[in-house]
Formats: sequence, C-alpha cells, structure tokens
Amino acid sequence: MEITIDDNLTIEAIQKEFSGAYPFLKIEFVSPSLKKTKAIAGSELFLPQRKLVTVRDKHTSGKISIDPERHVREVLDELEQTFGLSAKIFRKFGNMWIEAGLTDHWTLALQNSEGQEISETFTKK
Repeated sequence: MEITIDDNLTIEAIQKEFSGAYPFLKIEFVSPSLKKTKAIAGSELFLPQRKLVTVRDKHTSGKISIDPERHVREVLDELEQTFGLSAKIFRKFGNMWIEAGLTDHWTLALQNSEGQEISETFTKK
C-alpha cells in the first residue's frame, strides 16, 4: 500500500489511511525539534486538521510505501528525508498508545500484530 504525500493534504487524511492499514498503530506528526524527544505530550503533536504545507520543510509530493514488511524506522526516515515530515509511530497497548521507538526495527506487520495481541489480552481481563 502507498500513501500520497502532498501539501494540500491534512495530517488527518494520512492518519486515516495509515490506521486503515494498521488498526493497532497510529502515526503522529511533530515539530522537527521534538523528533528525538523520548516523551511527547499530546499538546506537542500537530493537530489533525493542519495541512501538510504548514508542518514540513520540504514540499516534495509523492508516494510512500507502507507495506507490512517495511520497518518502522524505514518509514520514519523516508518521511523525513524525502518529504520533510517528522513523525512518530505508536502501538496500541491495552487502552494506551506507546511509541514504537525501542522497537523501530520491527516491521509494521509485527508492530500491528503485537498491538492487537496485547490489546485483546487487556480486554479479556
């Protein structure tokens, strides 16, 4: 699957496509100055209604592959290097979301299946 990146899109449009493919993952966009920060408050995330033109420093249009076998780090690096977008990917953990930073070498498919398994375990308790 591919997601189109274009200045006229909103963050929400990308988030919906991403979560449609990976329901136990979510993608958030942050200021480049915060991308290395370990913990980010919700107030530091760009609002979903914002257009990409306002949150990126490169205005290249194109498509990014979010195939299941891609690693989280690959996707984040491509978003930054090709499209000028600083992003973080989070995995569902019960009723919370945790950043996939320590496991960014995992594939999107593995991240999503782990999120599903953990969430289902929490709901059974």
